[in-house]
Amino acid sequence: MKNYRALIPGLVLILIGGWFLAQNLGVLLPDIWNLWPGFIVLGGVLVWF
Repeated sequence: MKNYRALIPGLVLILIGGWFLAQNLGVLLPDIWNLWPGFIVLGGVLVWF
């Protein structure tokens, strides 16, 4: 795999979809709206690297 930058958005979408699927199936997870600052921090860390 030569282009890892194309892999990251795909993995993010898969993780978000899995999160919503788990919530719809009744798995007790924290609400995604409470975790939104973590996405900003994660984006900053990814840009940093």
